[in-house]
Amino acid sequence: MFQKERLNFFTIGGQVNNSSSRDREAIDRAFSIIKRYEMNTAAFPVYWNRLEPEENTFDYSQVDYIIDGAVRNGLKLTLLWFGTWKNGASHYVPGWVKKDRERFWRVIDALGNESMVLSPFSKESCAADAKAFSALLRHVKKYDKNNCVLAIQVENEPGIHAAPRDYSGMANRLFEEEIPEELSKFVFEKKDTAVTTKWQEAGAVSSGSWRDFFGIQAEEFFSAYYFAKYIEQVAIAGKQCFDIPLYVNVWVMETQNRVPGVDYPCGGATSLVLGIWKEFAPDIDCICPDIYFDDQKTYLEVCRAYAREDNPLYIPESHADEINSLYVFEAIEYFGLTGIHVFAIDATVDEQGALTPAGEAYRRTTQILSSVKPLLEQYRGTGKIRSVVQQEYADSMFLDLGTMYGRVYFLDRIPDEPYIHLDNCHEDEKYKKYRGKGLIITAQESELYLAGEGFKLVLFPKQTATKRASVLRGTKGLNANNGPYLSVEEGHFDEKGVFVADRERTGDECDMGLWVSSDVGVVRVLLDV
Repeated sequence: MFQKERLNFFTIGGQVNNSSSRDREAIDRAFSIIKRYEMNTAAFPVYWNRLEPEENTFDYSQVDYIIDGAVRNGLKLTLLWFGTWKNGASHYVPGWVKKDRERFWRVIDALGNESMVLSPFSKESCAADAKAFSALLRHVKKYDKNNCVLAIQVENEPGIHAAPRDYSGMANRLFEEEIPEELSKFVFEKKDTAVTTKWQEAGAVSSGSWRDFFGIQAEEFFSAYYFAKYIEQVAIAGKQCFDIPLYVNVWVMETQNRVPGVDYPCGGATSLVLGIWKEFAPDIDCICPDIYFDDQKTYLEVCRAYAREDNPLYIPESHADEINSLYVFEAIEYFGLTGIHVFAIDATVDEQGALTPAGEAYRRTTQILSSVKPLLEQYRGTGKIRSVVQQEYADSMFLDLGTMYGRVYFLDRIPDEPYIHLDNCHEDEKYKKYRGKGLIITAQESELYLAGEGFKLVLFPKQTATKRASVLRGTKGLNANNGPYLSVEEGHFDEKGVFVADRERTGDECDMGLWVSSDVGVVRVLLDV
């Protein structure tokens, strides 16, 4: 999403707590914490009930203060529109909307109870949301003179977190009728694997109701179609005022028992119905999964589902902790991640104002990502970026780096002190105990960049076995004396993306492998090959 037009930008950001946009003290505090993480982007919600407290009366003071704060702190900004839906509910709609139940319909559950969720079938709700969203975008375009606003999120984890669909009389009639012609055509043309699979499992009918077409998943397909159509109308109205990238975030289905309306809001762009959203909400530039999983398999499974040719992978919500710090590097290599934000960034400090242990672990990751940001933007999706992640119990990993082979050794699993020497500034035990993680980027055949922590890289050329055996002579095959280096330098990238060397490494500092640490920036290696 952030790779289009002027927005070739890998966003490393923090999203504030839901209520942190309500007062200026909370906003200022959140900005200060985001800066401590050395992030480049902040994400703040904008509430419909604050923007339009009375119908047709708009108050932009909240938005203006957030934009001013981003400018003061030198940060880019994403604004999150808490409009009709937030986490499968309608908490942030104005009071005048909540009170008028005839005009702004609610979802009715299967037992006939009225929920607190506005119905996607209410044309009045859609029109009111679109009008307010348009006013927001029109104002942002006029007020944001510094172009700090990168993108705007439309709604927040939309769907119904009370039932799998609306069971009102109108919705029931639509559910029993023939599915819309545009959707049946989409199904017949087999434009999406997940949709086609469910249709085939239900019998591959040529006509019929939602149940006929999609079987036991009919409720989710029904809700997804109408939520997508609703939010598409809001997006169209907004883009007519300001053509800025728009995205929708998703409370994903890969959680707990995967029951729609119970374990996640039904109607959102889950992996099951992502194809329907992409087809019927084309003005949404990116559909983005919120990922809070601690197991690698599910984390990468979700990344794989959302990283499509028509949908770049961007993670707008995740945890600020060490586990997420590992998987983000794999998401960059395998799925071309365009950016990542962590939620509740202003809750990652203790009572004394220090970062929590989990926050401190993630801060080192933001340092690593920031150090190679220009390279992420340049080489995303090219196959030149390799992730280094120390899986549990692993002591090393082998890499094919083009003209060279590489062996990554993790510092906390090397038993002999001489082989884990870094330099005189990094002898503290903590540097040797960090779990290995980071990136290796092959810019050219003879030019590598490394960033990360907790590992060393030993390189050896792709030559005959005899020559390789000679290169790797020495205790435990770790001796890299007389390695193929023209130069090894620590440095940083300037504002134009040009590498600037800050310190040279020779002798002891690279004899036993190329090491990295989050506090040294990026390491550039020029090879003699």
